[in-house]
Amino acid sequence: MEQDNTITSSWNEFYIKNRLWPQLKLSDEIHKTTFTVDQHQKQIHARFNSFYKKEEPGLLHGDLWNGNFLIRQDGKPYLIDPATYYGHSEMDMAMTRLFGGFGT
Repeated sequence: MEQDNTITSSWNEFYIKNRLWPQLKLSDEIHKTTFTVDQHQKQIHARFNSFYKKEEPGLLHGDLWNGNFLIRQDGKPYLIDPATYYGHSEMDMAMTRLFGGFGT
């Protein structure tokens, strides 16, 4: 699925509209949700906005996990395979935790 990176008025709106909503709609279309997404749009927005304060978006790697972190033989580190977008400052760190972090 192609990612929409259209700029919105806030990070919360961007994430709901361009990341969360397409996944929920896809799930709804293949009947994997126990509710109809369109019927709960206002509740989803309100709930999301209650969890995340509004903040200025920052430039993110977008796919930051240990599989996209390489170290050359000379010890120089590289981040590869970006899916960059402007988002919440903690988003990349959350992705690293979701997929096991970078170890010690």
